[in-house]
Amino acid sequence: MRAFLIKCVFFMILLLFIVFGGGYDYGIGVSGEKSDYMGAIVEKHKRLKSIAGRKIIFAGGSNLALGLNSARIQDSLQVPVVNLALNAGLGLDFILNELRYTIQPGDEVVLSIEYFLTDHCSYELFTNTISYFPEASRYAKMPKQSILDHLKHTLDKKIEKVKSNKNYLTGLFKDTVPHHSFAYKRGAFNQFGDCEGHFGIARLPYLADGGIIEYSHWNNIDRLNSFYGFAKSKHVKVYFTYPSYPMSQYLLNIETIKHLDRDLHKELLFPVLGGPADFVFDDNLFFDTVYHLSKEGREKRTEKVIQLLKKRQG
Repeated sequence: MRAFLIKCVFFMILLLFIVFGGGYDYGIGVSGEKSDYMGAIVEKHKRLKSIAGRKIIFAGGSNLALGLNSARIQDSLQVPVVNLALNAGLGLDFILNELRYTIQPGDEVVLSIEYFLTDHCSYELFTNTISYFPEASRYAKMPKQSILDHLKHTLDKKIEKVKSNKNYLTGLFKDTVPHHSFAYKRGAFNQFGDCEGHFGIARLPYLADGGIIEYSHWNNIDRLNSFYGFAKSKHVKVYFTYPSYPMSQYLLNIETIKHLDRDLHKELLFPVLGGPADFVFDDNLFFDTVYHLSKEGREKRTEKVIQLLKKRQG
């Protein structure tokens, strides 16, 4: 019996070592700093603060993070560009409040919001983000979680990191095709805030987050208008553009999207650049979800954004 108990204790210690040791973020990818995707918020804000005077700020979810060539936009328009976008899971309030704390007179904001995004902020994403950038705690309210939910979140995060570390170490010793999760690292972002980690990684055979979108009036149009009122008082221009979307999903949800477009043109108080169809691309130009463009896809989307901004500013 004693030998059995000793074995059980030894097994538990080993398990904890694997989960918490193997799940530690060793900072692979960014000069020894913590490497999680959400940590890129630090570099994005450093760039924001480093630019004096007018700049164009792109804000939204990962449809922008993986969907723009900001250097090309900056070269074309001759205005400094910052891609502030990270993840739609942070919620609309986070995205808009982040701008409220950072925009300066003369700036231009381009909002590209995933379809029918809510103000709900993911507990996991929020806590992870503020661990890198404490200032972000002002951008949204901490989602309520029980102690059990918190423990589950901690354990899930450790297990996910074990898998990530395993994929990375395996890639060091084997000549293998990079795993798609390699795209989501802090070091995958360039100096403008664009995520380029998916370059050279084969697209998935299916796109996640698709399906039928049931129409209901998007009440967050009021939130967008409230932000616009604040921006206007700061002498900041605001534009709205639609997110990139695959042709198959657009055709599946075309009536819902048409309803949304009508609502926006009727109720939104600031300009909409282009229409939904302007940002619809072939499915093979997407990487792993219905909002994440491949390298080739983001160039097509970037060209469209440049054209629309030039038309507005010209």
